[in-house]
Amino acid sequence: MPATDQARDQARDEARDDRRVVIIALSVMVALVLFGVGFGSLFAATNCRQLRPIALEQPIAALAGDDARALLADEGLATTALTAAEGLLGPLVSVVRLPLEVPLRIGPVGPLRAADGGVLVTGDGVVRVDVSGDVVAGATFRRPVTVVGDGSAVYALVVGNALTGQVDALRPLIPGATAGSTDFAAGTCVDTSAVGSPLSFLHDAREGTMLGLRTDEDGSDAVLELRDPVRGRVWAPFVELPRAPAGLQGSRTSGAIGPDTVVMVRRLEAQGIAEGEATAAAVRALVRTDATLRWELSAASVRDALAGAVDASGTARGLAEERTLRLEVANVDADVALVTVQPDVAPDALLPRPTFGPLGVLAGPDPRTVTLVIALHDGAIVDVIVGPAPNGRDGVERDATLAELAAAGVDVTDVRSDERGTWLLVGRGLARFGG
Repeated sequence: MPATDQARDQARDEARDDRRVVIIALSVMVALVLFGVGFGSLFAATNCRQLRPIALEQPIAALAGDDARALLADEGLATTALTAAEGLLGPLVSVVRLPLEVPLRIGPVGPLRAADGGVLVTGDGVVRVDVSGDVVAGATFRRPVTVVGDGSAVYALVVGNALTGQVDALRPLIPGATAGSTDFAAGTCVDTSAVGSPLSFLHDAREGTMLGLRTDEDGSDAVLELRDPVRGRVWAPFVELPRAPAGLQGSRTSGAIGPDTVVMVRRLEAQGIAEGEATAAAVRALVRTDATLRWELSAASVRDALAGAVDASGTARGLAEERTLRLEVANVDADVALVTVQPDVAPDALLPRPTFGPLGVLAGPDPRTVTLVIALHDGAIVDVIVGPAPNGRDGVERDATLAELAAAGVDVTDVRSDERGTWLLVGRGLARFGG
Protein backbone atom coordinates (compact mmCIF):
# COMPACT_ATOMS: atom_id res chain seq x y z
CA MET A 1 0.00 0.00 0.00
CA PRO A 2 1.35 3.43 -0.92
CA ALA A 3 2.52 5.53 2.01
CA THR A 4 -0.05 8.23 1.22
CA ASP A 5 -3.00 5.74 1.43
CA GLN A 6 -1.65 4.28 4.67
CA ALA A 7 -1.38 7.75 6.20
CA ARG A 8 -4.91 8.55 5.04
CA ASP A 9 -6.33 5.37 6.69
CA GLN A 10 -4.46 6.11 9.89
CA ALA A 11 -5.94 9.64 9.95
CA ARG A 12 -9.46 8.21 9.50
CA ASP A 13 -8.93 5.76 12.39
CA GLU A 14 -7.68 8.53 14.63
CA ALA A 15 -10.70 10.71 13.70
CA ARG A 16 -13.07 7.85 14.52
CA ASP A 17 -11.34 7.36 17.87
CA ASP A 18 -11.63 11.07 18.62
CA ARG A 19 -15.34 11.06 17.78
CA ARG A 20 -15.85 7.99 19.97
CA VAL A 21 -14.11 9.71 22.89
CA VAL A 22 -16.20 12.86 22.41
CA ILE A 23 -19.47 10.87 22.26
CA ILE A 24 -18.58 8.89 25.40
CA ALA A 25 -17.61 12.10 27.21
CA LEU A 26 -20.86 13.81 26.20
CA SER A 27 -22.91 10.78 27.27
CA VAL A 28 -21.20 10.66 30.66
CA MET A 29 -21.70 14.39 31.13
CA VAL A 30 -25.42 14.20 30.26
CA ALA A 31 -25.87 11.20 32.57
CA LEU A 32 -24.15 13.01 35.43
CA VAL A 33 -26.25 16.12 34.89
CA LEU A 34 -29.48 14.10 34.84
CA PHE A 35 -28.40 12.16 37.93
CA GLY A 36 -27.53 15.39 39.74
CA VAL A 37 -30.84 16.99 38.84
CA GLY A 38 -32.79 13.92 39.96
CA PHE A 39 -30.76 13.45 43.13
CA GLY A 40 -31.02 17.14 44.00
CA SER A 41 -34.77 17.27 43.36
CA LEU A 42 -35.25 14.24 45.61
CA PHE A 43 -33.58 15.87 48.60
CA ALA A 44 -34.70 19.41 47.81
CA ALA A 45 -38.36 18.42 47.52
CA THR A 46 -40.54 20.32 49.95
CA ASN A 47 -42.16 18.41 52.79
CA CYS A 48 -45.37 20.23 51.93
CA ARG A 49 -45.96 17.55 49.28
CA GLN A 50 -46.83 15.19 52.13
CA LEU A 51 -49.50 17.58 53.44
CA ARG A 52 -51.96 17.43 50.56
CA PRO A 53 -55.21 16.38 52.26
CA ILE A 54 -57.58 13.83 50.76
CA ALA A 55 -61.18 14.79 51.53
CA LEU A 56 -63.71 12.28 52.82
CA GLU A 57 -65.78 11.19 49.81
CA GLN A 58 -69.05 10.55 51.65
CA PRO A 59 -70.40 10.68 55.21
CA ILE A 60 -70.19 7.63 57.47
CA ALA A 61 -73.38 6.88 59.39
CA ALA A 62 -73.22 5.96 63.06
CA LEU A 63 -74.62 2.67 64.33
CA ALA A 64 -77.02 2.21 67.23
CA GLY A 65 -78.37 -0.65 69.34
CA ASP A 66 -76.87 -4.11 68.89
CA ASP A 67 -74.85 -2.99 65.87
CA ALA A 68 -73.16 -0.33 67.97
CA ARG A 69 -72.36 -2.85 70.70
CA ALA A 70 -70.93 -5.27 68.16
CA LEU A 71 -68.71 -2.53 66.72
CA LEU A 72 -67.33 -1.70 70.16
CA ALA A 73 -66.67 -5.39 70.76
CA ASP A 74 -64.73 -5.50 67.47
CA GLU A 75 -62.64 -2.59 68.75
CA GLY A 76 -61.73 -4.51 71.90
CA LEU A 77 -64.26 -3.25 74.46
CA ALA A 78 -65.56 -6.24 76.42
CA THR A 79 -69.23 -6.57 77.39
CA THR A 80 -68.40 -6.09 81.07
CA ALA A 81 -66.46 -2.91 80.28
CA LEU A 82 -69.36 -1.58 78.19
CA THR A 83 -71.76 -2.25 81.04
CA ALA A 84 -69.42 -0.41 83.42
CA ALA A 85 -69.19 2.54 81.02
CA GLU A 86 -72.97 2.77 80.79
CA GLY A 87 -73.19 2.68 84.57
CA LEU A 88 -70.90 5.70 84.77
CA LEU A 89 -71.94 7.71 81.70
CA GLY A 90 -75.47 6.63 80.81
CA PRO A 91 -76.77 4.45 77.98
CA LEU A 92 -74.84 3.91 74.76
CA VAL A 93 -76.33 6.13 72.04
CA SER A 94 -74.21 5.52 68.94
CA VAL A 95 -70.86 4.30 67.61
CA VAL A 96 -69.12 5.14 64.34
CA ARG A 97 -65.99 3.58 62.87
CA LEU A 98 -63.55 6.37 62.01
CA PRO A 99 -61.71 6.45 58.67
CA LEU A 100 -58.38 6.89 60.51
CA GLU A 101 -55.73 4.30 61.28
CA VAL A 102 -54.52 5.93 64.51
CA PRO A 103 -57.11 8.26 66.10
CA LEU A 104 -55.70 9.90 69.23
CA ARG A 105 -57.70 12.88 70.48
CA ILE A 106 -61.25 14.19 70.73
CA GLY A 107 -61.67 17.95 70.63
CA PRO A 108 -64.32 20.62 70.20
CA VAL A 109 -65.29 22.18 66.90
CA GLY A 110 -64.95 25.94 67.32
CA PRO A 111 -66.32 28.46 67.42
CA LEU A 112 -69.60 26.49 67.36
CA ARG A 113 -71.13 25.14 70.56
CA ALA A 114 -70.84 21.38 70.98
CA ALA A 115 -74.61 21.05 70.58
CA ASP A 116 -74.31 22.52 67.08
CA GLY A 117 -70.87 21.43 65.97
CA GLY A 118 -70.18 17.95 67.33
CA VAL A 119 -66.50 17.05 67.83
CA LEU A 120 -63.20 16.70 65.98
CA VAL A 121 -61.07 13.56 66.17
CA THR A 122 -57.39 13.92 65.28
CA GLY A 123 -54.54 11.49 64.81
CA ASP A 124 -53.06 10.45 61.48
CA GLY A 125 -55.79 12.61 59.94
CA VAL A 126 -58.85 14.49 61.13
CA VAL A 127 -62.60 13.87 61.01
CA ARG A 128 -65.58 15.93 62.03
CA VAL A 129 -68.43 14.13 63.78
CA ASP A 130 -71.80 15.84 64.10
CA VAL A 131 -74.13 15.69 67.09
CA SER A 132 -75.88 12.59 65.73
CA GLY A 133 -72.57 10.69 65.77
CA ASP A 134 -72.12 10.60 61.98
CA VAL A 135 -68.76 11.39 60.37
CA VAL A 136 -69.61 14.32 58.10
CA ALA A 137 -66.14 15.47 56.94
CA GLY A 138 -62.56 14.35 57.05
CA ALA A 139 -59.04 14.79 55.74
CA THR A 140 -56.51 11.97 55.42
CA PHE A 141 -53.06 11.69 53.85
CA ARG A 142 -51.14 9.21 51.73
CA ARG A 143 -47.94 9.53 53.80
CA PRO A 144 -47.36 9.53 57.58
CA VAL A 145 -48.80 12.77 58.97
CA THR A 146 -49.88 13.81 62.47
CA VAL A 147 -52.81 16.19 63.00
CA VAL A 148 -52.99 18.16 66.26
CA GLY A 149 -55.22 20.84 67.77
CA ASP A 150 -58.93 21.58 67.95
CA GLY A 151 -61.42 24.41 67.68
CA SER A 152 -61.40 26.73 64.67
CA ALA A 153 -58.35 25.02 63.07
CA VAL A 154 -56.19 21.94 63.40
CA TYR A 155 -52.65 21.51 62.07
CA ALA A 156 -51.35 18.72 59.84
CA LEU A 157 -47.67 18.13 60.60
CA VAL A 158 -44.76 16.23 59.14
CA VAL A 159 -43.05 15.21 62.39
CA GLY A 160 -39.31 14.80 61.97
CA ASN A 161 -38.59 13.67 65.54
CA ALA A 162 -41.25 12.90 68.14
CA LEU A 163 -38.72 13.00 71.02
CA THR A 164 -37.76 16.61 70.36
CA GLY A 165 -41.09 17.64 68.83
CA GLN A 166 -39.38 18.68 65.59
CA VAL A 167 -41.85 19.62 62.86
CA ASP A 168 -40.60 19.62 59.26
CA ALA A 169 -43.75 21.09 57.69
CA LEU A 170 -47.16 22.30 58.84
CA ARG A 171 -50.48 23.14 57.22
CA PRO A 172 -53.60 24.44 58.97
CA LEU A 173 -56.89 22.68 58.20
CA ILE A 174 -60.01 24.75 58.86
CA PRO A 175 -63.35 22.98 59.45
CA GLY A 176 -66.37 24.59 57.82
CA ALA A 177 -64.40 27.50 56.39
CA THR A 178 -67.23 28.42 54.01
CA ALA A 179 -70.86 28.96 54.89
CA GLY A 180 -72.91 25.76 54.84
CA SER A 181 -69.85 23.55 54.37
CA THR A 182 -68.46 20.96 56.78
CA ASP A 183 -65.36 20.15 54.72
CA PHE A 184 -61.83 21.06 55.80
CA ALA A 185 -60.19 23.93 53.93
CA ALA A 186 -56.41 23.63 53.60
CA GLY A 187 -54.42 26.72 54.57
CA THR A 188 -50.94 27.74 53.47
CA CYS A 189 -48.23 25.13 54.08
CA VAL A 190 -44.97 26.17 55.75
CA ASP A 191 -41.86 24.04 55.14
CA THR A 192 -39.89 24.49 58.36
CA SER A 193 -37.07 22.18 57.24
CA ALA A 194 -36.13 24.22 54.17
CA VAL A 195 -32.57 25.50 53.94
CA GLY A 196 -32.31 28.83 55.73
CA SER A 197 -35.57 28.37 57.64
CA PRO A 198 -35.45 28.17 61.47
CA LEU A 199 -36.22 24.70 62.80
CA SER A 200 -39.58 24.24 64.52
CA PHE A 201 -40.40 22.29 67.70
CA LEU A 202 -44.01 21.77 68.77
CA HIS A 203 -45.13 22.53 72.34
CA ASP A 204 -48.93 22.84 72.21
CA ALA A 205 -51.92 23.20 69.88
CA ARG A 206 -55.45 24.14 70.93
CA GLU A 207 -58.35 26.49 70.11
CA GLY A 208 -57.10 27.07 66.57
CA THR A 209 -53.57 28.09 67.59
CA MET A 210 -50.21 26.34 67.69
CA LEU A 211 -47.26 27.04 70.00
CA GLY A 212 -43.67 26.06 69.36
CA LEU A 213 -40.00 26.96 69.63
CA ARG A 214 -38.16 28.17 66.51
CA THR A 215 -34.37 28.18 66.46
CA ASP A 216 -31.45 28.08 64.06
CA GLU A 217 -29.68 24.76 63.45
CA ASP A 218 -27.00 25.58 66.02
CA GLY A 219 -29.63 26.34 68.68
CA SER A 220 -29.13 30.11 68.59
CA ASP A 221 -31.70 32.88 68.02
CA ALA A 222 -34.51 30.99 69.75
CA VAL A 223 -38.02 32.46 69.64
CA LEU A 224 -41.31 31.25 71.10
CA GLU A 225 -43.82 31.31 68.25
CA LEU A 226 -47.62 31.40 68.34
CA ARG A 227 -49.43 30.72 65.03
CA ASP A 228 -53.00 30.90 63.84
CA PRO A 229 -54.47 29.74 60.50
CA VAL A 230 -55.10 33.25 59.13
CA ARG A 231 -52.07 35.36 60.06
CA GLY A 232 -49.56 32.54 60.33
CA ARG A 233 -47.10 33.86 62.88
CA VAL A 234 -49.00 35.93 65.47
CA TRP A 235 -45.97 36.72 67.62
CA ALA A 236 -42.46 35.39 68.20
CA PRO A 237 -40.49 37.05 71.01
CA PHE A 238 -36.84 36.15 71.54
CA VAL A 239 -36.19 33.83 74.49
CA GLU A 240 -32.79 33.44 76.09
CA LEU A 241 -31.74 29.80 76.56
CA PRO A 242 -28.52 28.10 77.63
CA ARG A 243 -26.40 27.20 74.62
CA ALA A 244 -27.27 23.81 73.05
CA PRO A 245 -27.93 22.28 69.60
CA ALA A 246 -31.38 22.84 68.11
CA GLY A 247 -32.72 19.36 68.83
CA LEU A 248 -31.76 19.61 72.49
CA GLN A 249 -33.39 23.04 72.71
CA GLY A 250 -36.63 21.49 71.49
CA SER A 251 -36.39 18.58 73.91
CA ARG A 252 -35.37 20.72 76.89
CA THR A 253 -38.19 23.26 76.61
CA SER A 254 -41.94 22.94 77.16
CA GLY A 255 -44.88 25.30 76.75
CA ALA A 256 -48.66 25.39 76.96
CA ILE A 257 -51.48 27.71 75.90
CA GLY A 258 -53.89 28.89 78.59
CA PRO A 259 -57.07 30.97 78.33
CA ASP A 260 -55.15 34.26 78.67
CA THR A 261 -51.54 33.26 79.29
CA VAL A 262 -48.84 31.22 77.57
CA VAL A 263 -46.26 29.58 79.86
CA MET A 264 -42.84 28.30 78.78
CA VAL A 265 -40.21 26.45 80.84
CA ARG A 266 -36.73 25.07 80.22
CA ARG A 267 -34.40 22.44 81.65
CA LEU A 268 -32.25 23.51 84.59
CA GLU A 269 -28.55 22.77 84.83
CA ALA A 270 -25.99 23.43 87.54
CA GLN A 271 -24.40 26.85 87.08
CA GLY A 272 -21.27 26.80 85.00
CA ILE A 273 -22.24 23.73 82.95
CA ALA A 274 -23.93 25.56 80.10
CA GLU A 275 -23.33 29.03 78.71
CA GLY A 276 -26.27 31.27 79.63
CA GLU A 277 -27.55 29.12 82.52
CA ALA A 278 -27.06 31.90 85.08
CA THR A 279 -29.08 34.50 83.15
CA ALA A 280 -31.81 32.58 81.28
CA ALA A 281 -35.20 32.48 83.01
CA ALA A 282 -36.48 29.05 84.07
CA VAL A 283 -40.21 29.88 83.74
CA ARG A 284 -41.79 32.60 81.59
CA ALA A 285 -45.41 33.76 81.36
CA LEU A 286 -46.58 35.83 78.38
CA VAL A 287 -49.89 37.48 77.54
CA ARG A 288 -51.58 35.27 74.96
CA THR A 289 -52.77 38.11 72.73
CA ASP A 290 -49.52 40.03 72.21
CA ALA A 291 -46.70 38.14 74.02
CA THR A 292 -46.17 40.85 76.62
CA LEU A 293 -44.00 39.37 79.37
CA ARG A 294 -45.99 39.01 82.60
CA TRP A 295 -43.18 37.66 84.78
CA GLU A 296 -40.16 35.35 84.91
CA LEU A 297 -38.84 32.89 87.49
CA SER A 298 -35.13 32.20 87.83
CA ALA A 299 -33.57 28.77 88.21
CA ALA A 300 -32.59 29.69 91.77
CA SER A 301 -36.24 30.43 92.65
CA VAL A 302 -37.31 27.03 91.38
CA ARG A 303 -34.59 25.18 93.31
CA ASP A 304 -35.38 27.16 96.47
CA ALA A 305 -39.05 26.16 96.21
CA LEU A 306 -38.09 22.50 95.77
CA ALA A 307 -35.75 22.61 98.77
CA GLY A 308 -38.58 23.93 100.92
CA ALA A 309 -40.89 21.00 100.20
CA VAL A 310 -39.89 17.73 101.82
CA ASP A 311 -41.93 14.56 102.15
CA ALA A 312 -41.29 11.81 104.69
CA SER A 313 -38.50 10.28 102.59
CA GLY A 314 -36.83 13.58 101.73
CA THR A 315 -37.55 13.10 98.03
CA ALA A 316 -38.19 16.76 97.25
CA ARG A 317 -35.03 17.97 98.98
CA GLY A 318 -32.98 15.44 97.02
CA LEU A 319 -34.59 16.68 93.83
CA ALA A 320 -33.57 20.27 94.56
CA GLU A 321 -29.96 19.15 94.68
CA GLU A 322 -30.03 17.28 91.35
CA ARG A 323 -27.47 18.51 88.83
CA THR A 324 -30.00 18.74 85.99
CA LEU A 325 -33.78 19.02 86.24
CA ARG A 326 -36.39 18.59 83.51
CA LEU A 327 -39.33 21.01 83.70
CA GLU A 328 -42.61 20.57 81.81
CA VAL A 329 -45.81 22.61 81.71
CA ALA A 330 -48.62 20.28 82.76
CA ASN A 331 -51.56 22.70 82.69
CA VAL A 332 -52.36 26.41 82.38
CA ASP A 333 -55.81 27.61 83.44
CA ALA A 334 -57.20 31.06 84.21
CA ASP A 335 -55.45 31.40 87.58
CA VAL A 336 -52.50 29.03 87.97
CA ALA A 337 -49.97 27.04 86.00
CA LEU A 338 -48.84 23.54 86.97
CA VAL A 339 -45.16 22.89 86.22
CA THR A 340 -43.67 19.46 86.88
CA VAL A 341 -40.03 18.97 87.86
CA GLN A 342 -38.15 15.68 87.65
CA PRO A 343 -34.52 14.52 87.35
CA ASP A 344 -33.23 14.66 83.81
CA VAL A 345 -31.57 11.74 82.07
CA ALA A 346 -27.80 11.36 81.99
CA PRO A 347 -25.93 13.20 79.20
CA ASP A 348 -25.11 9.93 77.43
CA ALA A 349 -28.67 8.51 77.71
CA LEU A 350 -31.34 8.59 75.01
CA LEU A 351 -33.60 11.62 75.06
CA PRO A 352 -36.73 10.99 77.14
CA ARG A 353 -40.22 11.19 75.72
CA PRO A 354 -42.23 14.20 76.97
CA THR A 355 -44.81 13.68 79.70
CA PHE A 356 -47.17 16.29 78.23
CA GLY A 357 -47.77 17.38 74.66
CA PRO A 358 -50.04 17.02 71.64
CA LEU A 359 -48.11 14.39 69.66
CA GLY A 360 -49.44 11.42 71.63
CA VAL A 361 -46.09 9.66 72.16
CA LEU A 362 -45.85 10.38 75.89
CA ALA A 363 -44.06 8.92 78.90
CA GLY A 364 -45.40 8.39 82.39
CA PRO A 365 -44.29 10.71 85.21
CA ASP A 366 -41.02 10.01 86.98
CA PRO A 367 -41.51 8.62 90.53
CA ARG A 368 -39.58 11.59 91.90
CA THR A 369 -41.72 14.21 90.19
CA VAL A 370 -42.63 17.38 92.10
CA THR A 371 -45.29 19.82 90.88
CA LEU A 372 -45.06 23.60 91.29
CA VAL A 373 -48.34 25.54 91.47
CA ILE A 374 -47.61 29.04 90.15
CA ALA A 375 -50.02 32.00 90.34
CA LEU A 376 -50.40 33.54 86.90
CA HIS A 377 -50.97 37.13 88.04
CA ASP A 378 -47.54 37.55 89.69
CA GLY A 379 -45.52 34.33 89.29
CA ALA A 380 -45.58 33.41 92.98
CA ILE A 381 -45.11 29.70 93.73
CA VAL A 382 -48.19 29.18 95.91
CA ASP A 383 -47.81 25.44 96.48
CA VAL A 384 -45.38 22.58 95.93
CA ILE A 385 -46.94 19.14 95.47
CA VAL A 386 -44.70 16.12 96.03
CA GLY A 387 -45.89 13.97 93.14
CA PRO A 388 -47.12 14.38 89.55
CA ALA A 389 -49.53 17.10 88.47
CA PRO A 390 -53.12 16.48 89.64
CA ASN A 391 -54.37 17.13 86.11
CA GLY A 392 -52.99 17.52 82.61
CA ARG A 393 -53.44 20.02 79.82
CA ASP A 394 -57.07 19.19 79.13
CA GLY A 395 -58.24 19.99 82.63
CA VAL A 396 -59.66 18.33 85.70
CA GLU A 397 -62.92 17.07 84.21
CA ARG A 398 -61.36 14.99 81.43
CA ASP A 399 -58.71 13.53 83.71
CA ALA A 400 -61.32 12.66 86.34
CA THR A 401 -63.49 10.86 83.77
CA LEU A 402 -60.51 8.93 82.41
CA ALA A 403 -59.56 7.92 85.96
CA GLU A 404 -63.11 6.73 86.73
CA LEU A 405 -63.25 4.69 83.53
CA ALA A 406 -59.84 3.14 84.17
CA ALA A 407 -60.87 2.21 87.72
CA ALA A 408 -63.98 0.51 86.30
CA GLY A 409 -61.89 -1.49 83.82
CA VAL A 410 -62.83 0.55 80.73
CA ASP A 411 -59.77 1.04 78.51
CA VAL A 412 -60.19 4.05 76.19
CA THR A 413 -57.83 6.27 74.19
CA ASP A 414 -59.57 9.55 74.99
CA VAL A 415 -62.79 10.99 76.39
CA ARG A 416 -64.69 14.27 76.09
CA SER A 417 -67.90 15.41 77.79
CA ASP A 418 -70.25 18.12 76.53
CA GLU A 419 -73.88 19.10 76.86
CA ARG A 420 -74.88 16.24 74.54
CA GLY A 421 -73.23 13.49 76.59
CA THR A 422 -69.81 11.86 76.72
CA TRP A 423 -67.71 10.76 73.75
CA LEU A 424 -65.32 7.80 74.12
CA LEU A 425 -62.55 6.93 71.68
CA VAL A 426 -62.11 3.14 71.67
CA GLY A 427 -59.66 1.89 69.05
CA ARG A 428 -61.02 3.22 65.76
CA GLY A 429 -64.54 3.60 67.14
CA LEU A 430 -66.08 6.82 68.51
CA ALA A 431 -68.97 6.16 70.89
CA ARG A 432 -71.42 8.58 72.50
CA PHE A 433 -73.02 7.83 75.86
CA GLY A 434 -75.80 9.48 77.80
CA GLY A 435 -77.22 11.73 75.11
